[in-house]
Amino acid sequence: MGHDFQFEQGQSFGEWLHKEMWETVAFEDAPWAIDRIRRVENRLQADRAAASRLTVEIPWLEEVTAFTAPGRYIYFSRRLYELCATDEQVAFVVSHEIAHHDLGHVALFHGWTDKIVRLPGATLFALFFHGLERLVYGPQKECEADRYGLDLCAAAGYEGVRCLEIFDILEQRALYIGDLDMVYGLVD
Repeated sequence: MGHDFQFEQGQSFGEWLHKEMWETVAFEDAPWAIDRIRRVENRLQADRAAASRLTVEIPWLEEVTAFTAPGRYIYFSRRLYELCATDEQVAFVVSHEIAHHDLGHVALFHGWTDKIVRLPGATLFALFFHGLERLVYGPQKECEADRYGLDLCAAAGYEGVRCLEIFDILEQRALYIGDLDMVYGLVD
Protein backbone atom coordinates (compact mmCIF):
# COMPACT_ATOMS: atom_id res chain seq x y z
CA MET A 1 0.00 0.00 0.00
CA GLY A 2 1.70 3.20 -1.09
CA HIS A 3 0.71 6.84 -0.99
CA ASP A 4 1.72 9.42 -3.57
CA PHE A 5 1.93 12.75 -1.75
CA GLN A 6 2.74 16.15 -3.10
CA PHE A 7 3.01 19.10 -0.76
CA GLU A 8 0.89 22.00 -1.89
CA GLN A 9 0.92 25.57 -0.68
CA GLY A 10 -1.99 26.02 1.72
CA GLN A 11 -2.11 22.32 2.54
CA SER A 12 -3.56 21.73 5.99
CA PHE A 13 -1.30 20.80 8.89
CA GLY A 14 -3.03 17.43 9.17
CA GLU A 15 -2.30 16.56 5.54
CA TRP A 16 1.27 17.81 5.88
CA LEU A 17 1.81 15.75 9.05
CA HIS A 18 0.43 12.68 7.30
CA LYS A 19 2.75 13.21 4.33
CA GLU A 20 5.78 13.64 6.60
CA MET A 21 4.90 10.55 8.61
CA TRP A 22 4.55 8.45 5.43
CA GLU A 23 7.94 9.69 4.20
CA THR A 24 9.77 8.96 7.45
CA VAL A 25 8.09 6.01 9.13
CA ALA A 26 6.99 2.57 7.94
CA PHE A 27 3.27 1.90 8.19
CA GLU A 28 1.51 -1.37 8.91
CA ASP A 29 0.20 -3.06 5.77
CA ALA A 30 -0.52 -6.62 6.89
CA PRO A 31 -4.07 -7.50 5.82
CA TRP A 32 -5.11 -8.83 9.25
CA ALA A 33 -4.09 -5.58 10.95
CA ILE A 34 -5.65 -3.31 8.35
CA ASP A 35 -8.87 -5.36 8.27
CA ARG A 36 -9.17 -5.14 12.04
CA ILE A 37 -8.53 -1.40 12.27
CA ARG A 38 -10.97 -0.66 9.42
CA ARG A 39 -13.62 -2.91 11.03
CA VAL A 40 -13.29 -1.04 14.33
CA GLU A 41 -13.10 2.48 12.86
CA ASN A 42 -16.15 1.79 10.66
CA ARG A 43 -18.18 0.43 13.58
CA LEU A 44 -17.31 3.43 15.77
CA GLN A 45 -18.18 5.90 13.01
CA ALA A 46 -21.16 4.10 11.44
CA ASP A 47 -23.48 7.04 12.10
CA ARG A 48 -21.12 9.66 10.66
CA ALA A 49 -21.22 11.02 7.15
CA ALA A 50 -18.37 9.63 5.05
CA ALA A 51 -16.85 13.11 4.67
CA SER A 52 -16.55 13.55 8.45
CA ARG A 53 -15.03 10.15 9.25
CA LEU A 54 -11.49 9.88 10.56
CA THR A 55 -8.98 7.37 9.21
CA VAL A 56 -6.73 5.35 11.51
CA GLU A 57 -3.16 4.71 10.41
CA ILE A 58 -0.72 2.34 12.13
CA PRO A 59 2.84 3.71 12.03
CA TRP A 60 5.68 1.47 13.20
CA LEU A 61 6.70 3.67 16.12
CA GLU A 62 8.62 2.18 19.03
CA GLU A 63 6.59 4.19 21.51
CA VAL A 64 3.36 2.75 22.85
CA THR A 65 1.09 5.62 21.86
CA ALA A 66 -1.85 6.88 19.87
CA PHE A 67 -2.42 10.47 18.83
CA THR A 68 -4.30 12.72 16.45
CA ALA A 69 -3.95 16.17 14.97
CA PRO A 70 -6.05 18.66 13.08
CA GLY A 71 -7.20 16.91 9.94
CA ARG A 72 -8.61 13.48 9.31
CA TYR A 73 -6.02 11.06 10.67
CA ILE A 74 -5.54 9.14 13.88
CA TYR A 75 -2.17 7.47 14.49
CA PHE A 76 -2.17 4.22 16.47
CA SER A 77 1.41 3.02 16.99
CA ARG A 78 2.15 -0.56 16.03
CA ARG A 79 3.62 -1.14 19.50
CA LEU A 80 0.32 -0.17 21.14
CA TYR A 81 -1.71 -2.03 18.52
CA GLU A 82 0.09 -5.30 19.25
CA LEU A 83 -0.77 -4.97 22.94
CA CYS A 84 -4.50 -4.88 22.14
CA ALA A 85 -5.82 -8.44 22.15
CA THR A 86 -9.44 -7.55 21.44
CA ASP A 87 -11.46 -5.28 19.18
CA GLU A 88 -12.82 -3.64 22.33
CA GLN A 89 -9.35 -2.51 23.40
CA VAL A 90 -8.62 -1.18 19.91
CA ALA A 91 -12.02 0.53 19.89
CA PHE A 92 -11.33 2.35 23.12
CA VAL A 93 -8.01 3.72 21.85
CA VAL A 94 -9.57 4.82 18.55
CA SER A 95 -12.65 6.31 20.23
CA HIS A 96 -10.43 8.27 22.64
CA GLU A 97 -8.72 9.91 19.67
CA ILE A 98 -12.05 10.52 17.89
CA ALA A 99 -13.17 12.19 21.11
CA HIS A 100 -10.34 14.73 20.87
CA HIS A 101 -11.83 15.80 17.54
CA ASP A 102 -15.48 15.74 18.64
CA LEU A 103 -14.76 17.65 21.85
CA GLY A 104 -12.82 20.35 19.98
CA HIS A 105 -9.48 19.58 21.62
CA VAL A 106 -7.61 19.58 18.30
CA ALA A 107 -8.79 23.18 17.82
CA LEU A 108 -6.03 24.15 20.27
CA PHE A 109 -3.60 23.58 17.39
CA HIS A 110 -5.41 25.74 14.81
CA GLY A 111 -3.67 28.92 13.79
CA TRP A 112 -0.08 28.11 14.62
CA THR A 113 0.39 24.58 13.30
CA ASP A 114 0.08 25.60 9.65
CA LYS A 115 3.11 27.86 10.17
CA ILE A 116 5.21 24.89 11.39
CA VAL A 117 5.42 23.30 7.94
CA ARG A 118 7.72 26.10 6.71
CA LEU A 119 10.22 25.95 9.59
CA PRO A 120 13.60 24.20 9.40
CA GLY A 121 13.39 20.84 11.13
CA ALA A 122 9.66 20.54 10.49
CA THR A 123 9.97 16.85 9.61
CA LEU A 124 11.48 16.15 13.03
CA PHE A 125 8.60 18.09 14.58
CA ALA A 126 6.16 15.76 12.82
CA LEU A 127 7.68 12.75 14.57
CA PHE A 128 7.39 14.35 17.99
CA PHE A 129 3.96 15.91 17.55
CA HIS A 130 2.30 13.17 19.60
CA GLY A 131 4.28 14.23 22.70
CA LEU A 132 3.23 17.82 22.25
CA GLU A 133 -0.39 16.74 21.97
CA ARG A 134 -0.36 15.23 25.46
CA LEU A 135 1.26 18.33 26.97
CA VAL A 136 -1.24 20.67 25.35
CA TYR A 137 -4.29 18.59 26.27
CA GLY A 138 -3.33 17.88 29.87
CA PRO A 139 -4.99 15.45 32.28
CA GLN A 140 -8.43 17.11 32.22
CA LYS A 141 -8.85 16.88 28.45
CA GLU A 142 -7.46 13.33 28.45
CA CYS A 143 -10.07 12.31 31.05
CA GLU A 144 -12.81 14.02 29.00
CA ALA A 145 -11.65 12.05 25.95
CA ASP A 146 -11.71 8.81 27.97
CA ARG A 147 -15.30 9.40 29.10
CA TYR A 148 -16.51 10.45 25.67
CA GLY A 149 -14.60 7.60 24.02
CA LEU A 150 -16.22 5.06 26.32
CA ASP A 151 -19.63 6.50 25.38
CA LEU A 152 -18.72 6.10 21.68
CA CYS A 153 -17.74 2.49 22.32
CA ALA A 154 -21.03 1.77 24.11
CA ALA A 155 -23.02 3.43 21.30
CA ALA A 156 -21.21 1.16 18.81
CA GLY A 157 -22.18 -1.91 20.85
CA TYR A 158 -18.83 -2.62 22.50
CA GLU A 159 -18.83 -3.86 26.10
CA GLY A 160 -17.41 -1.06 28.25
CA VAL A 161 -15.63 -3.27 30.77
CA ARG A 162 -13.79 -5.06 27.97
CA CYS A 163 -12.83 -1.71 26.40
CA LEU A 164 -11.31 -0.52 29.67
CA GLU A 165 -9.05 -3.59 29.88
CA ILE A 166 -6.54 -1.53 27.89
CA PHE A 167 -5.78 0.37 31.10
CA ASP A 168 -4.79 -2.86 32.87
CA ILE A 169 -2.52 -3.76 29.95
CA LEU A 170 -0.89 -0.32 29.94
CA GLU A 171 -0.44 -0.44 33.72
CA GLN A 172 1.26 -3.84 33.53
CA ARG A 173 3.54 -2.58 30.75
CA ALA A 174 4.42 0.55 32.76
CA LEU A 175 5.31 -1.58 35.79
CA TYR A 176 7.38 -3.91 33.61
CA ILE A 177 9.47 -1.04 32.23
CA GLY A 178 9.71 0.65 35.64
CA ASP A 179 7.56 3.69 34.83
CA LEU A 180 6.14 4.11 38.32
CA ASP A 181 5.02 7.69 37.59
CA MET A 182 2.69 6.32 34.92
CA VAL A 183 1.10 3.95 37.43
CA TYR A 184 1.11 6.00 40.64
CA GLY A 185 1.34 9.55 39.32
CA LEU A 186 4.08 12.06 39.96
CA VAL A 187 5.29 12.07 43.53
CA ASP A 188 6.61 15.35 44.91
